[in-house]
Amino acid sequence: MNAPVNDRQVEVLRWIADGCPSGQWAEGENAPKISAAALKSRGLATVTGHGKTWTATITDTGKYYLEHGAYPPGAELAATIVPANRVRRSTMPGLDLSEGASATLAEAKVLIKRLQSEGPVIFADPDESIRARYRRILHACRTHQLVPAGQELRFTGRSSGDIVIMLSTGSPADATKWDRIRTTTRKVTTNLVELRSALESTSILQAVTEGVRPRAIEVVLGLVEELQPHGLRLG
Repeated sequence: MNAPVNDRQVEVLRWIADGCPSGQWAEGENAPKISAAALKSRGLATVTGHGKTWTATITDTGKYYLEHGAYPPGAELAATIVPANRVRRSTMPGLDLSEGASATLAEAKVLIKRLQSEGPVIFADPDESIRARYRRILHACRTHQLVPAGQELRFTGRSSGDIVIMLSTGSPADATKWDRIRTTTRKVTTNLVELRSALESTSILQAVTEGVRPRAIEVVLGLVEELQPHGLRLG
């Protein structure tokens, strides 16, 4: 996914390109592995193993990024949509443009069909470009009257948090379900930057002594990294 890469991630990418030499990071520091996981999700590196068997390798896309400071021309933005009852990775089906519809309209049709067959979907912690994309898709759903009769389209994550989209009949059960989804997405974050900020600035780790707290934060963020290959997230 061609999401933005911050300075820290570029530094880790260079380290991976150099063969992950020892001595660059403090012993036991998990931050490079967390950044490597982010680089993997962008297609810039591959990561295998855990603990002592952990290894990372730069990809051709990663080499291009280091050389040019940008993704290769034509790199596509991969959309990751997951069923609400289980966070896992999947990709949008191929778009049907046979009717000459615009790409956005075609994506809107695919989204409605998926909501009908699978129920609510989640797009985990997307960047702003994807939020804007789904705002356009949802607008197309309404403008072209794609929402099935007797149902309404519910959407949260317009500016932050997970994007959650749901078709609702307006029944009490659907209303309760949506209230639970909306409350959770507003109060819980799985974004690594926001998670680190919360650990550093709130009272979550108040019971941990100040001298040990930085290590405790790295342990928690390290757990985030270990969960990702299993399709799980910590928030």
